[in-house]
Order: sequence, then structure tokens, then C-alpha cells
Amino acid sequence: MRKFLSAGSLFFFLLAILALSPAISAEEPAGDETYLSLFYPQAQLASSATRRLEDVKTAPATIRVFTTDEISDLGARTISDLLNTVSSVVVTTQTNSRDSVWMRGVRNRYNDKFLLLVDGMPVADPVYSHAPTDEYFPLDNVERVEIILGPASALYGSNAYSGTVNVITKKAPEKPLLAIKGFGGNYDSRGSSVEAGFRRGSLGLYGWFSYYETDGDGLDEQRHNLQQTLKWNPKERLAGGVALDYKGWNFRLSRIHYYHTFYSDYDVPTWRWKDEGYWYNDTFANLDRKFELSDKTSLLLRAYYEDFDSRNFWREFVSGKQRAGSTPDMALYEIDVNKNGWRSGAELQLDITHSDRFSTTAGMTYDQIATGRVDDIWNNRQDGSRSRPFYISPHSLANFSTYVEESFRPNAKFSVLGGIRFDHLDLYGWRTTPRINAVFSPTKRSVFKLLYGEAFRSPSFREYFTVDLTGDFPSGNLSLKPERIRTLEASGAYWIKDTHEISLALFSEWTYDSIYAEGSDPYANHGGKKIRGLEARAHFSFSDRGDLRFSYSRNWTSLYNVPPFMLNGQMTLKFGELVRWGVDCGYVAKRPRDPGDNYYYDPVAPPYHRDDTGGYFLLNTTVRVYPVLKHLELSASIYNVLDRDYYFPTYEPTKYNDLKAQNRTFLVRIGYRF
Repeated sequence: MRKFLSAGSLFFFLLAILALSPAISAEEPAGDETYLSLFYPQAQLASSATRRLEDVKTAPATIRVFTTDEISDLGARTISDLLNTVSSVVVTTQTNSRDSVWMRGVRNRYNDKFLLLVDGMPVADPVYSHAPTDEYFPLDNVERVEIILGPASALYGSNAYSGTVNVITKKAPEKPLLAIKGFGGNYDSRGSSVEAGFRRGSLGLYGWFSYYETDGDGLDEQRHNLQQTLKWNPKERLAGGVALDYKGWNFRLSRIHYYHTFYSDYDVPTWRWKDEGYWYNDTFANLDRKFELSDKTSLLLRAYYEDFDSRNFWREFVSGKQRAGSTPDMALYEIDVNKNGWRSGAELQLDITHSDRFSTTAGMTYDQIATGRVDDIWNNRQDGSRSRPFYISPHSLANFSTYVEESFRPNAKFSVLGGIRFDHLDLYGWRTTPRINAVFSPTKRSVFKLLYGEAFRSPSFREYFTVDLTGDFPSGNLSLKPERIRTLEASGAYWIKDTHEISLALFSEWTYDSIYAEGSDPYANHGGKKIRGLEARAHFSFSDRGDLRFSYSRNWTSLYNVPPFMLNGQMTLKFGELVRWGVDCGYVAKRPRDPGDNYYYDPVAPPYHRDDTGGYFLLNTTVRVYPVLKHLELSASIYNVLDRDYYFPTYEPTKYNDLKAQNRTFLVRIGYRF
């Protein structure tokens, strides 16, 4: 494919666009978002379903939008907190202390079966294709989060498999802004953030900084089923960035430093805190510009660069030597892992509104992912020897794609959208993904949608290129085909007095060519599953008094570690102009366990049967008071109010106990806006 479109030719093509930009548009356009926001609340607008900003009610997708106010009302700390409120979404954690998101019964270990977009950039590490949703990702500078259930590869390509999370960050404010916030809570949790910005004529500048640290709430039991004496799971984040816009050009630069320990190393002494774990130092930059070619035609240019630099370090102790009084001399191995890589890409998108009935969205993208050498280096402290159980040599993969979507609206009640995308990756060649959607609004208060879409997930570098030198770890496989999914969804919604909504969605998914390794065998393509489910939602808005949301999801497919049903509820009550009270609650049903998931008390002892992971009820609440003394904001959140014990199942059979979620946790926040 490089003969058709090399990175160099794309670069010069972008330079030509930049050179022509003064002739194309000399004034900054108002933009669709500015225009539509005059008529719709931000919670009713989304851009992820069609790449055009539109009303959520009639968008050809199932969408949940979170605004800045709702994020604060719910006391959400992470993207995972938001996802936990969405029906059919399960957020669990893994032994490496990273969150995994399962949408509509599609399980994954590395968050590689949904797509995380941040201002149009696909964000995922280059080795495992893992998209971060936990404390790694700050919400301090987030303007809106859109969550779409269902495939979106016809628009976004690989990884938009079971869903898409689209994060839109803040821009320069219309009025000068300087805000300082701080918070603290139990488990020595603490943090602060600063944001500032201004606008002068065509120039807008916004900057932010975030700090977060916690000792965490550890696990009750050690690896060998003994009572845990030391409980902590420390995390630390330093992040910041700037957003600059000038005459329609938007440039964003951010950097994240993040550290966390391993859940699986929970029987360790305190001297290992911040001595072992994961370290990330990642940088992100993107540039975009929308050119208004005419009153019916626009051209979007976007380019981005992401740099990932991470390291893992831990010690492997002789059996029985890992205890509170252990010292480094008792370790058998010290394991040092270095992972680094980068990702860059560019995109051109053309939007044409032919008439009130026809519109077209078409574009082309170029994306390249590369890694340095990924090594697991094992240093034997007894004899000084060094070994590399497995490694990944430096590699680079390029992907070129073109896509087109045509929307036809014969009348005000009916619309049809059809789209197709062609992707070409260096290793497996072309991949074609179509979608076709129909939306019917027989009345102003009812909408029916019939949606069909396909999606795929390209294998990660870990699955493609890993070289195993011991026979104990899964090797890569260059013959892997992408995983595929087909989804058919039918839904209907009805609005009462334009403020109360009731909706129901039925979906069927067919997955193919699932990628996984059985034991230490190399990664391979296997069969798939048929997943059938239901999602029911109700939203009641009471103007200035508050909101109520309820949702219920059900799947009729026997899926290991996935609950057969879930109930969710959120409430926001407003007391006058100052006080807002938010409540988030939910019930997760008992989850069937994989028959192969047995707990070993001792590696040489036979396993015993483990019961299914129990269901649980979770309740969180937040109270906000703003403004106090004109510019002061106060809020307090309590998570797991009832102090219930509940457990996360791991993605695959494991020798560890299930991981226990945090006990009752609280945070008190204080902020001041100058």
C-alpha cells in the first residue's frame, strides 16, 4: 500500500491544504456546535454517530451523553465511573490493576474491543491496544463524553467493535477563567487541579493541570488465601495541557505521568510501594481545522501524534518468602519491562449538504503505529544471570482508509443512512465494513430505529509479533485475521411532554474469528458467539427541580463472567439555586464463572470448584453547593455508601482470588473561580 500513499506524499498533501487555507476561508466559521447549541441542550447533542453534530434523539445509534455538570453531579472520578452508569456495560478490573470495559457482552482484557477517541484522536497504547479509562485519564479538562453502544468501524475503523467512547475536551472560554480545585478523602486520597483561559479576538487559550494521589484500598486476602495485613493499592497522576485556537485552527498538547501498582502483588511490605509497579509518561498532540468551502460544503483537516513511554518493574519471590518482613534479598527474580512506541495519523473529511434531503460525508485517513523493542528482562538475584522470556522487536504498521456515508431524508419523518469504509493494513490487506440505518419518527414524540453495522479489531502488536523463548508464554502469529462482529439493533423511544423519555432496544451480535491463546499456545483465530440482549431506559426531566434516569439490561446468552442482567439508576435533585444532590445506584446480577477458572491454594494441589461471582448492589451519592460566597464551590461524595463487599471477575482463568472493589470511600472537594 505504501506505493499508493506513503507518509511523505500525505505530508506534502497536507502542506498544500495549509498553503491554500487563506484562500479557502479567511474568517473563522461559527461551526455546527455553536449553531445547534442555540436550540438544544448539550446533553442532547452528539457527533460520534455520523461525524456530524446532531440531535441524540434522531441520531442513528444508541448514545448516552455526559456533560460537565452531570459528571460533577454524579461525582464521577474516571471514565469508568461514567461507563458504570450505562446499561449493558460492565467495568471490571484485572490483576494488573487496570480497568476493563465489556460492552453488550463482548469481553476483553486490554480494552481493545471498543474505541476511545479524544478530540478525534484514537487513544490506545501501541503494544496491547489498551484504551485507558481508569485514574490514568483525568476528567478535569473534559467538556463532554459521548458513549455509543454498537459497532462503528464503518466510520472509525479498527477497535470500534462493541462501542465508542468519544471525549471532547474544553476550549478557550468566552470570558476569562481562572479556577482552582482541591480534594481529599480516606485512604490518603488527595489531589488538585487548575484551569485558566481567555479569548482575545481570534485568539483563544486554555490551560489545565491535574494532580492525583491515593494509597488505595487493597485486598483482604493474600495470594495464598491468608489474611492480608497490609492493604493499599497506590496510584499517582500528574497531567496537564494547553489548547490554543486561532482563526479556526485548534491545537492541543497534553502530557500524562501515571503510576500504579499490581493488584496481584498484594501480599507485599510497604518498602515496595513506589518501588514496583507501572510507570507511564505519555504525550499527545493534535491539530484540526474546519474550512467552510461554501454554505453547504465543509472540509475538516485533522492530524495527531502520540508518544507512549512506559515501564514495569517487580520482584518474584521464592514461595513463602513474600511476606510483611521480607527484604529484597529474598527475591528470586527482578523483572524489568520497557515498552515504548508512537502513533501518528492524519485525516481529511468532506461534508456536503446537497439539499434538505441529501447529505454526504466522505473522507480518508492515514495512521501509523510503531514500537521500539519490548523486553521482559529477568535478573536472577541468586546467580546474577539474565534472561528474556519473550520480546517484541521494533515494528511499524501503516493503515490507509477511505469512507463515505450518504444520508437520505425523503420527508421530515423518515431518514436512511448508508455507509462503507475500506481499510488497508500492511499485514492483512483490505477490510470492508458497511453500515445501514433507518430512523422513523411517526410523531414529534416518537422515534424508531433499525440499525445494522459491522466492525473489526486488528490484532495488537502483542498478538502479532511476540517471540517466546521459553514455551511458557503465548507467541505472536503473523497469520492472524482481524476479529469481526455484526450487529442488528431495533429500538423505539417515546417522549412525554418533551421532557420524559422511555426507550427500548433489542440487539443481536454475531462475532467471528475471536483471537486468544489457549494456555501457552500461540495466538490464533477461533470461532465466535451469538449474543442477544435487551436495553430499557427511562429519563424524566423536571426542569429546575432535577432529573431521574433508570435503565435495565438483559442478555439471553450464557456468557462467563458477564451478568445476565443489570439495573441502574441516577437521580439529580436541585434545591434552590445553590444545592444539587446526585445519587447513582445499581444492581449487578450474579455472574456465571468459567468452569476452568479454579483457585489454587497451592500450585501443586488440585483445584477446587469456585462458586459463581455473587451479585451486589452499589450506591454512590454526591452533594454540590455552588456558588458559596459568590465564587466558592463545595462538594462531597460517598462511594459504596452501604460498604458492601463485592468482587470483580478476571478476564481469564487465574490463580488469584477474585479482586475485591473498594470499601466505603469519600471525597471532599473545594474549588474557587476567580
